[in-house]
Amino acid sequence: MKKLQMCVNAALFATGVYMVGAAHADTVTFEDVPIYSNEKDFSSGAFNFSSPEFIGYVADGAYCDPACPYNGTNVFVAGNSPAALTMTYAGGGAFDFKKFDGGGGFNFNLSSDPEFAAFIPTKIDVVGRRADGQTVYQSFLIDRSSNADGRLNLTSFSAGGSFTNLVSITFSASGSSDEAFNSFTLDNIIAVPVPEPSEYAMLLAGVAFIAGLRRRRSGK
Repeated sequence: MKKLQMCVNAALFATGVYMVGAAHADTVTFEDVPIYSNEKDFSSGAFNFSSPEFIGYVADGAYCDPACPYNGTNVFVAGNSPAALTMTYAGGGAFDFKKFDGGGGFNFNLSSDPEFAAFIPTKIDVVGRRADGQTVYQSFLIDRSSNADGRLNLTSFSAGGSFTNLVSITFSASGSSDEAFNSFTLDNIIAVPVPEPSEYAMLLAGVAFIAGLRRRRSGK
């Protein structure tokens, strides 16, 4: 009986560890990317990033200070338009997109000409491509006001529930009065990996094993 209880406890522990690992979120902070590197394709954390052409930098607070957003850490600033940045898992596989911090790319409020403020885009647009081939879309409103340091603010956004089982997401911006200035800033992108079918099978097998042990125990 004692041996059986130990087996049940071990199986419960292993299944719990697996479930916690499967739900682990990956956060992209850009801290592992050299600042001001001009690569159009790069990696950060568990993800690869690519763009059709060179569009921006990973930057710190010294970059175009104080016109660019800054939160005390490295951020990605897309300075050229039309700009688009696509994110995929470095090892392949699907993920659920959860959150990110975003804002405009350059604070035109600093100009003495009020018309320049309209150059700041109004939205960050995110397109997700699912493993089944479907596409999901959501726009996030950019805070166009300046903070006490004269910078644009970064806003924490949460993605809708449709951004699941994705193979890629693409960020871009829109709404500037001049298309050439649809720039944007990104940081703290959070995604959760989707377990492979084989991993689900392992989990189900573990649950079935525990259920079998419990039935055996109750039958004695």
